[in-house]
Amino acid sequence: KLFDLLTRTKNNFGKRVAAVKNLISVAGAGKVRLTFVVNSLTARYLPQYARFITANFPEILYIEVNMIKVLGHVEKRTWLVPRLAELRPELLKAFRIFDRSGVKFLTDGFPLCATPGYEDRSIDTFKLANVKGALYLGEKKRCETCDGCSLKKICPGLRTDYLELYGSAELRASKKDPRPIVKKAANQLK
Repeated sequence: KLFDLLTRTKNNFGKRVAAVKNLISVAGAGKVRLTFVVNSLTARYLPQYARFITANFPEILYIEVNMIKVLGHVEKRTWLVPRLAELRPELLKAFRIFDRSGVKFLTDGFPLCATPGYEDRSIDTFKLANVKGALYLGEKKRCETCDGCSLKKICPGLRTDYLELYGSAELRASKKDPRPIVKKAANQLK
């Protein structure tokens, strides 16, 4: 039902699952990436989604878990953007499920302080560790809390659309050493 609601279709979930399985079959193991966009409707189902993926698609290359952007239909439905504090427990549960099962994942749109223990999974940290030159971070912004964070050189901060909706009160400056995080990020998808 949730798939139908989000995709504005009817009874296509089974077809979509079959299509992904077919794609993996044709492309081969370790060749297909899936993206999961977290919104206020899907956030509480993150652990269930992680279990579904690990059971049905263990041979995928990786999952990218993205925070929803305020674009298109979301501009008129900003209630779809979940609060970081509310989704964090479910997000971390899903990450632990992926880790236990060996399914690789990256994140985008979550500041590093929102994903403790998984800072090395941020696409921005991964790019910093693997791509030479400047990163495109125009849709993200640091705030006052970020000034005192030890990870500010490897974290672009919050999405600007999130800041406009909710502000930065949920952020907490980290005291972690960024070097081990960058080192781990460099090896995430190898």
